[in-house]
Amino acid sequence: MSDAVFGNFNWYFRESNCKAAVRIVSRRLASDRVKTRIGASQTLGKLGSKKHIRKVKVLAKRDRHFKLQTKRVGRKSIVVKVYPVRDACNAALTKLQLR
Repeated sequence: MSDAVFGNFNWYFRESNCKAAVRIVSRRLASDRVKTRIGASQTLGKLGSKKHIRKVKVLAKRDRHFKLQTKRVGRKSIVVKVYPVRDACNAALTKLQLR
């Protein structure tokens, strides 16, 4: 299944609580596409179990993708790095660890 097709199915897996898809989703954490990694971590956060914590932790620590965002601080504008994959993984970790 290509990453583009996976994006549509990933939404379905998450919304329908399809536990059978967890194995497919966990493999997508290693995708080259940023949106695929984010979607996979969100789905694992909802459907995964404690055995997925290790994989999500590794991605949360090692994913290098970032975006530069401009933020206003008082009268100044500063540029900060935002890590969307890491943020999605950390949110998923919180959900997985609370189970």
